[in-house]
Amino acid sequence: ASANAEDDWDEFYTPGGAELVAHRTSLLEDSSGRARARAARPPPSLQERQAQLAAFRATSSAWTLRRQWQDARPGARPASALCRFGDALAVGDWGGSACVVDGATLAVRAVLPDADGSRISTMDAPDAPDAALAYGTAAGAVRIWQDAQRGAALAGHRAGVSAVRWHPGGRFLASASADFTWRLWDAARGAQVQLQEGHVGALSSALAWHPDGALLLTAPALGAHAPADFVRVWDVRQGRAVWSWVVSNAAPPLHALFHPRHAHLLLTAHADGAVHFHDLRLLRHALLRVAAHAAPVTGLRVPCDAAFVTGGADGRVAAWAVSDGAFIREWRVGSRVTALDAGPGRVFVAAYDRVVRILE
Repeated sequence: ASANAEDDWDEFYTPGGAELVAHRTSLLEDSSGRARARAARPPPSLQERQAQLAAFRATSSAWTLRRQWQDARPGARPASALCRFGDALAVGDWGGSACVVDGATLAVRAVLPDADGSRISTMDAPDAPDAALAYGTAAGAVRIWQDAQRGAALAGHRAGVSAVRWHPGGRFLASASADFTWRLWDAARGAQVQLQEGHVGALSSALAWHPDGALLLTAPALGAHAPADFVRVWDVRQGRAVWSWVVSNAAPPLHALFHPRHAHLLLTAHADGAVHFHDLRLLRHALLRVAAHAAPVTGLRVPCDAAFVTGGADGRVAAWAVSDGAFIREWRVGSRVTALDAGPGRVFVAAYDRVVRILE
């Protein structure tokens, strides 16, 4: 089912050539396998969900900002992007510098190639052995880095890259840009697979894959040139936009994610500090609005099935229940949060004071 009119389907349909059709076939096979595996897992019962939430409440109550890291290199700037990278942490800053920090010792393992000297705007790495790190810059560069011998530069965007996200299968990479487009890349070959239009202005950092890998969400950054635009969900197997809704210039989405276990649940975090719940099964948006922060939400992650965490420009990190958006607890950082990532048992927080804090 689609929430779009038929002419909208035609407007944003990208037929492509034989190579793109072959890639779509590959995505279809991969997503079908993931969907079957997810369907084979019985959904958690109410008692299980309540137990998961109680366990998170108990665990997170002991979390404190025990450890922190600050880039001591000359000319270091505040961190603008970070992500978990295996057992390490990748950090990029406003000056265009990026490095990989050991998760245990907090020593710098590697300094990444300088993409173009502009702000590192986004980073992403899959949770998989021998994973590769992707990062983008405010000048339009996209880079893939695995180690000192393995890496690639992906050329194509004509303006700043706002987000990069790995496909769940690990082969493809999506990127969103201020050039009004999102692109799909075959990371193994370093080749662009698809260039997709569909927005009237720049795209924001709200770029998210569905856990099955069949759907991709893109969202507008908006501004004076574009007072309103659509959030769109694309079926990459077909090259079509299959769901969309209008957002205004007052509160564009800055971050988005599909819940990894409850895959019908979509969360978007906005410039007005709110987090919205959307239901993919019902094709209904903004079913629930959580007033999470008093300033733009700068990070959104799911550390466990029962909860999600947010970071804000108000200097707070907060945890919320996935079931109903209920507040769990918060931590005061003391400086504007610029980026956030989370995994089992810990949350990584970058702030404007140039300090990266580990909440564990």
